[in-house]
Amino acid sequence: SYKETAAHPLADKTVFYLGSSITEGINDNKGKSFVEKIAALTGNKYRKEAVSGTTLSTVDGDRSYVKRFENFDFSENPAALVVQLSTNDFQRDNVPVGSVSVGMTNFDTVSLTGAIEKILYETKRKSPDTKVIFYSCPLEENFVCYKQYGEYIKNVIPKLKEKWSNFVLLDYYNAEFTKIAGYLYGDGFHPQPMGYAQLVVPQMINLMLEIL
Repeated sequence: SYKETAAHPLADKTVFYLGSSITEGINDNKGKSFVEKIAALTGNKYRKEAVSGTTLSTVDGDRSYVKRFENFDFSENPAALVVQLSTNDFQRDNVPVGSVSVGMTNFDTVSLTGAIEKILYETKRKSPDTKVIFYSCPLEENFVCYKQYGEYIKNVIPKLKEKWSNFVLLDYYNAEFTKIAGYLYGDGFHPQPMGYAQLVVPQMINLMLEIL
């Protein structure tokens, strides 16, 4: 006879995902990214709002992260909201970086930092126990905004973490696997299937097990 298999520790969790192409999945992963792989492994419930090429900043209007965030139903009590720290914002001339605000209102969502704070604020307001996991993108050193993106992670992210208790960063940008051939496509940015399966997925699952 077969023994009943124990449920994965994340099986009873609901996770929301908000992002652009890495979250959506492209090429061999079109429409299926680490999000679906995690759900298949753990049995967790999920909702995904991912549109390639979009920005956190509201310069993208209805396509922006901030606007699509409104599609989530927080009455589902998600354990986590996973947000891609988009490189698209850094490649747009009309998206200012901005700075961490002093108060808890009037966020300048045209700026990258203001958009991030708006998402953090609204999540905390709607679902205080939900963790917000921002993940940085794996980039090769020749990627167009590699330096600027890294400076933001180094200089601004710590200030956001200090202000917002629900903020967590999973840092793929500084991960060594960006140097391993076969884990990223030739664009120096998007994970190949092997990159998703061997590194993005296990690191995300391990973080969720640690904090949820």
